[in-house]
Amino acid sequence: MSYSRWGTSYWYTYWCVQNEETENRDTSLFTICGSATFSAKQLREEREYCMSMIKIIDPKATNAELKELETYMDRFLKNVDSSYPKE
Repeated sequence: MSYSRWGTSYWYTYWCVQNEETENRDTSLFTICGSATFSAKQLREEREYCMSMIKIIDPKATNAELKELETYMDRFLKNVDSSYPKE
């Protein structure tokens, strides 16, 4: 599932599935094309670290663009949580 595309955003972000059989609430992957991939667990528990990595990888990104990226991360986590509820 795509959360943003380059035509309307600085970012192209999507939910990346590597292995359906082992994917779960923590291992689901959020990909920022050309930059990085983070697990749902990383985004929940280490958001500040994830954002600092993006700032290093893509120093041209403005504060507004970084804030926008966080909204896509939040949407991804919401979708993951609805797909894989806590047990």
